[in-house]
Amino acid sequence: MRRVWTVMMVGLGVAFGGAGSVSAQDVAVSRMAWGAPDLSGVWDFRTITPLERPAELADKEVLTAEEAAAFTQQAIEGRNADRRDGGARRDVERAYNDFWWDWGNDLTDDRRTSLIVDPADGRIPALTPEAEMWQRAQRDAGVRPVRAPVLIGSPAHGPEDLGLSERCMLGFNSGPPMLPSAYNNNVQLFQTPDHVVIFNEMIHEPRIVPLDRRPALPDTMRQWIGDARGYWDGDTLVVESDNYTDKTGSFYTIVTSYGSGETLHLVERFTRVDDDTLLYEFTVDDPDTFVASLTAAIPMQRTDGPLFEYACHEGNYGMTNLLTGARVQEAEKDGQYGPVDNQSIRGRESDHVGWGDHARGGHHHDGQRYLTYDKNPAPVSSGRPGGTWPPLRRGPIRSMRTDSVGASPARTAVARATAQVNRMTTALMRTMSIRGR
Repeated sequence: MRRVWTVMMVGLGVAFGGAGSVSAQDVAVSRMAWGAPDLSGVWDFRTITPLERPAELADKEVLTAEEAAAFTQQAIEGRNADRRDGGARRDVERAYNDFWWDWGNDLTDDRRTSLIVDPADGRIPALTPEAEMWQRAQRDAGVRPVRAPVLIGSPAHGPEDLGLSERCMLGFNSGPPMLPSAYNNNVQLFQTPDHVVIFNEMIHEPRIVPLDRRPALPDTMRQWIGDARGYWDGDTLVVESDNYTDKTGSFYTIVTSYGSGETLHLVERFTRVDDDTLLYEFTVDDPDTFVASLTAAIPMQRTDGPLFEYACHEGNYGMTNLLTGARVQEAEKDGQYGPVDNQSIRGRESDHVGWGDHARGGHHHDGQRYLTYDKNPAPVSSGRPGGTWPPLRRGPIRSMRTDSVGASPARTAVARATAQVNRMTTALMRTMSIRGR
């Protein structure tokens, strides 16, 4: 594909935490044959600049050179997985040795204290009162769906009880929006006159973005990575996405999810700053979840390295081993010495109380257990115009073995405590596994 070069005046109109905009400068920008800026290639977005400004730096938007050097050294030493302090448990939690981790070793060039540039405090905005009430009720009830990439302390009754990245549904850094994380912080862009493909290395997740102003999908069609439409705003590619499923969060980090994706409007901006830098900005706009919008700016660096297939499902031995181990633990607590087969756990409806499938009654088979759902759950007021939040009722499971009658709270508590400890010590190994390497 023929490319041409032009000289443009670039002014990065991003007020980095109030530190002021980068001044305009003459920059030679490569263009595609049809005139659009050339954004193609593989881009690396790793950085040790935190998403949120640390509390101890609350009033500091930009670090001095000396402070940046000290912060960098502290971050690298703190994440060094070859350390052996903290005892055996901490050593296990560090998972791989340091060779396999790829957090990055540098702050952004402007030495910002957070990737978030709006709000000005560099922090994720507060939840609305309605969203906070809903989120608290959901935590207390412990119902599905799990919207975070990683769920520490899951009961592991079935795959649906694990985090989205643990299930290979979404990457823990691919978003959307993209966020720097533990490894595979690479994205490749492909361009045609009427489409752009955003292809993340993590879980080899492609987003095909039409640029022809075609109508959006109907509101009833929801997707894991949303419905994206793109257009050019000068020399900046703008991608706006809606129609996310309620099975994802409106915004999430690796272990935390906020709100529901069904109310998210996401705006992403890609600007070629120079031959080696692509500025990626995103804005999370969800007034149902947050009291204010959230904007972050992440400079991406060109890399010549190829992307490698992240064969997540094909190599997800952690999923099989985790669920098998949970079944063995349950069997051992019951005095058995082998996996519990489906016939022995089929049980009766009277042995269970629902896990909150709010729309349906009857049993659901998740591969290991039959659970009974509440047939007439009471709706929970959402505080939103014309709607209610999903019902959040769940009663206690009477027995970890569904063919036994009568409550076994002690065994349930032990099993859950054991599972929580087990998951805390293996969370990083499971989620950031070498299955895709």
